[in-house]
Amino acid sequence: MQLFGFMHLKVFRFLRLISQGGISGLFAFKVMPSTLLDLFDKTGFVLRNRPLSLSLPGYKNLIWYRYASSDIWTIRQIFIENEYKPLNDIKDVRTIIDLGANAGYSAVYFLNRYSKAKLIAVEPDPDNLAVCRKNLESFADRSMIIDSGIWSHRTGLKLVKHGFGNEWSTQVQECRVDDQPDLMAIDLRSIIEDSEFDQVDILKIDIEGTEKIIFAEGYQPWLDRVKNLAIEIHSDEDKAVFHQAMNEYSYDLTYCGELTICKNISRRLVS
Repeated sequence: MQLFGFMHLKVFRFLRLISQGGISGLFAFKVMPSTLLDLFDKTGFVLRNRPLSLSLPGYKNLIWYRYASSDIWTIRQIFIENEYKPLNDIKDVRTIIDLGANAGYSAVYFLNRYSKAKLIAVEPDPDNLAVCRKNLESFADRSMIIDSGIWSHRTGLKLVKHGFGNEWSTQVQECRVDDQPDLMAIDLRSIIEDSEFDQVDILKIDIEGTEKIIFAEGYQPWLDRVKNLAIEIHSDEDKAVFHQAMNEYSYDLTYCGELTICKNISRRLVS
């Protein structure tokens, strides 16, 4: 237990120094070499994916993450590099949908910033969901977690995981006829209609290549209700499909890190 307490303290001290010194984009977190982690695993003392917590300046609740996973790099992007900063000037945010919620870090960021907002988080990976639930416990009255993968329509999906250390890159694929689905997909239109949201003030999308599926067709009914979105685009094909769909709308376009951000979205008037 002293080992984990030391790691918690080390991370907290470094984050506090970053906050006090105003140093943006720097983050250092060393983990044990893989060979040493293997040795611990063989002795039954498992470190991989072990839940740990850290304190962040400006956040009263602990942030949970998994040791030596990709969680710490997601934390860096969101809380240290502040990649959602272009959305910070949006006023009166009441409704947020987080597609590809991972371990809940973007959800924590939004719920902490927008105290009146309600958020729906969608995540297909059960391991990510376990951490996401811990991170959103203190926001239970303003958040809901949907254990599903997003698709253009309801269908069976297979979960594609890429191994230890790549928890942020879990994908879903539509089942073939003879496949046994790992989970059933949900479509964004259904999420919005079931939520009774009149509009979606912020839509965050990080769905590992499924962008081309949800923006290829049938997107108008839900996109018409989205005011601002932040999306991580994973390939040239995804980018082409996304921008083709967005041609029907006017919006303010900015970029931050890996994110493409569209604000003040409205359908173009047809002359």
